[in-house]
Amino acid sequence: MRKQYLAICCLIFGTIFSSGATSIWAAPFAYVANDLSANVTVIDLATNAVTATIATGLFPTGSAVNQIRSLVYITNADSRTVSVISVATNSVVATVPLAAKPFGIALNPAGTRAFVTHDDGTVSVIDTLTNSVIANFLVGTPALSGINSLWGIVVDSSGRFAYLADSSPRMVRVIDLINFKVVANIDLTGHPYAVAIHPAGRYVYVTTQIANVNGVTDGVRTLSVIDTATNAVVAVINTGGLTPYGVAVNPAGTSVYVVTSSGALVISTVTNTAVGNVALVPASYYAVGFHPDGSRAYVTNQSGNTVLAIDTSSLSAFAAIPVGRAPGSLGDFIVACAAGQVFIAGNCAAPDDRIVEYINTLDFPLSPGGHFFYTNDAGEQASLDAGGAGRFSRTGNSFKPGGTKQLCRFYGSVVPGPNSHFFTINDAECDALKAAQVIPPPSSVQQWNYEGLIFSETPPIVGGGGVLSCPPATVPVYRYYNNAFRAGVKNPWDSNHRYGTNKSGLDTFATANSWAGEGIVFCAPP
Repeated sequence: MRKQYLAICCLIFGTIFSSGATSIWAAPFAYVANDLSANVTVIDLATNAVTATIATGLFPTGSAVNQIRSLVYITNADSRTVSVISVATNSVVATVPLAAKPFGIALNPAGTRAFVTHDDGTVSVIDTLTNSVIANFLVGTPALSGINSLWGIVVDSSGRFAYLADSSPRMVRVIDLINFKVVANIDLTGHPYAVAIHPAGRYVYVTTQIANVNGVTDGVRTLSVIDTATNAVVAVINTGGLTPYGVAVNPAGTSVYVVTSSGALVISTVTNTAVGNVALVPASYYAVGFHPDGSRAYVTNQSGNTVLAIDTSSLSAFAAIPVGRAPGSLGDFIVACAAGQVFIAGNCAAPDDRIVEYINTLDFPLSPGGHFFYTNDAGEQASLDAGGAGRFSRTGNSFKPGGTKQLCRFYGSVVPGPNSHFFTINDAECDALKAAQVIPPPSSVQQWNYEGLIFSETPPIVGGGGVLSCPPATVPVYRYYNNAFRAGVKNPWDSNHRYGTNKSGLDTFATANSWAGEGIVFCAPP
């Protein structure tokens, strides 16, 4: 009998919460870092109107968005800080001091850690729950003759690897974010600057430039395409002699926009060739981001102190939005949803009765890939969101409840354990665990303690050869196991399972973190 362990520490469980909320678009926002104004301009993308100006540190450069917690992170190069901005209040709610000049910044998918690149060749790791630096490690070469070492950075969908631009030696560094070490160096023909990753995670796109290092000019102006499965360059696209700066992939994953001094090249992700061009008056264009529905792109114009709104169908600008001096924003600067909403399956939604996935990497440091828990109880979610049950945060993933059968829920214990939860839809398994339970719970022997019935789902259909499938009008929910027990040997972390409907993304996560796929466990509403 295989147990399903879902981890969380010492929660009190209440009734199941249901709201009738449906997914709707809310007005997205752009948070544009203005290098020379020491502030961020907030643009309502529904109206293309400026709604706020937020003071930051000196020379704000890099940006990253926590879509789950409605926070924006801005690196301030000359102040050596990171400003944390609340979308709910449009104010700086924390300032994180750093030891060197920061430039690029990216978050892991759970939003629990931020990774910051510096001019001295180091990366800082920020715990976003405490807003404190928990690690610094050397990655590249310190700045030479004004050439900053590390610039853009992205984190893959598994949260295991980061890809960052190291300009001085002309390479992309691949970082293992669990062990904080370089696991691959990918040589490029030019000096890398900005980095973007395909929504499916298979490819990384890097702009490269010409630079003068110690009096020697070298490099080429290109967009390099890296296959993350092999860490090899699979395409190099010439930018027509123009220096490329920012790069972004549209939400559908079909096009890459590369910013140059005359506008933006549009690259097909299928053929890795230029398929269009956004022609603009020559200027100092710098960064690019997309509206979450992909209908518009936004390009910062440093020399014009504006952000240009681009219609992605006609490839033409239809609005110039005044912002601060020298708008930059190296990285992600588009907030998909208003505060208090979550970004689910490409839409903004009010909290509803979904089974929400939480992750905790900090209280379970030995657990590969993190420790996961699932709940649709409003009280539990409020406690988790407030930090009342340890350092859990939403991953942004969820699935719906609803079906013919309620699940049994068990919990071990903090001591002697297991400090984890177990869910099952199988009657025989539930009955066997209840029969094995000793009351009162022993103080020295681990066991599962029955907590009651929870949300309903539909059991899978058992076909020929034991193959499982789901009935019509349902979707399969897959389970993955973290191999805490393997070949009868206990590893130094708690058993844990991860659940979800996105099999491709979960397969990528499982491969990166050595989890085992266990197939369909129940069926949920679509």
